[in-house]
Amino acid sequence: MAEQFYELGERMKRSWPLWALAGFVFVASVVLWLVPGSKAKASASAPDVHVEVQTNLSGPVVSTESRWAEPTKTDKVQAAIEQYTQAIEHDAGSPETADNVYRLANLYYSTLLDYEKASLYYVTLIQDYPEYSGIQTAFANLVTCYERLGKTELRRSALRQMMEYYGEGTEEYLFANEQLNR
Repeated sequence: MAEQFYELGERMKRSWPLWALAGFVFVASVVLWLVPGSKAKASASAPDVHVEVQTNLSGPVVSTESRWAEPTKTDKVQAAIEQYTQAIEHDAGSPETADNVYRLANLYYSTLLDYEKASLYYVTLIQDYPEYSGIQTAFANLVTCYERLGKTELRRSALRQMMEYYGEGTEEYLFANEQLNR
C-alpha cells in the first residue's frame, strides 16, 4: 500500500507542470473572456498557445508562447475612457452619468496627467451635478488642474466658486479663502 502511494506521488511530481500550465491557460482564458473588448471575446475561442514539452533528467520542461500581447496600462485606461464616454452619451439622464463624468475626470487627472481634459470634466460635474457626492474632490482637483496648467485666473475663479458653493464658516470655504490669499 505504501509503495502505491509512493508511486502515485512520483507520477504527480513528474506531471505537476502540465497541470499548472493547464490551470494557467484556463484562468487566462477566463480573464481574457471577461475583459471588455478582448480578442478572446471577439473570436469566442481559446487563445492560440503553442506548448512544447521537453524532458530532461530532472523532469519535464514546459515552455509556452502566446500570440496575444498583454494590454498595457494605457490600453486599459483608453478602454475605460471609451466605456465611460459611451455610457455618458447613451444614458445622459441616468443617475450613473455623474459617476461616469467623475471617473473620466479622475482618469485624466490621476492616470494620464492630462489636466486640460480633467478640468473640462470637473467643470461639467460642478455645473451639471452640483449635488454629486464627490463634488468636494472635484473642486479641489479642478483648482490643482488650473494651478498645474498655469491658469491663475481660472484657478482663482474656481476658488471663488468653491467659496460661494460652500458658504462662510465651512472648512471648504476657509480652504478656498486661504488658497486665494497665497
